Amino acid sequence: MDACVPLLQSVGYTSFGDREGWGEYFFAKGNDDARTHYLHLLPISHPKWADYLLFRDVLRRRPDLRGEYGQIKTALAEAHAENRAEYTAQKGIFVQRVLAEFAC
Repeated sequence: MDACVPLLQSVGYTSFGDREGWGEYFFAKGNDDARTHYLHLLPISHPKWADYLLFRDVLRRRPDLRGEYGQIKTALAEAHAENRAEYTAQKGIFVQRVLAEFAC
């Protein structure tokens, strides 16, 4: 994964490294005032891998949940424009509900 860092940096991503020490690397594109993209890079053996894929697949299959997620993200971005941690925590409530409902 270390080889990916310079490649992503060459197309405008900033690396924040392995923030939690669990092998999940985090990248963002844009400046501090206007982030446009977020990217999580992790090996398929990582415990979060299956959750990321499940959540993605559910949103692809369920336009109603995809729309709800978009509305939640928009409302949270407005309510917590200066507090990324709170935005992420509140968004996580929806993500965890979807994962719990659709887990095998």
